[in-house]
Amino acid sequence: GSTIEVLATTVAMGSAKAAGVAAGCFASIREAVQSAGVIQSYRPQDAIDAYREAYELWENDLMNQQNVTVTA
Repeated sequence: GSTIEVLATTVAMGSAKAAGVAAGCFASIREAVQSAGVIQSYRPQDAIDAYREAYELWENDLMNQQNVTVTA
């Protein structure tokens, strides 16, 4: 999977940099944000199917306790 990086920036700064890309001040979004530091990275879990199955079991159990039918 791909790594998701959270950059040290604000909404205003991101908007300004996107406008800079549109105006031709930067060649790409990648170039525009290269000066912003990464404050956190996320990697998707390889075992997502196991989490999905556990969630579905939990959801079905919860719905059974509430006498609600789950339709997928």
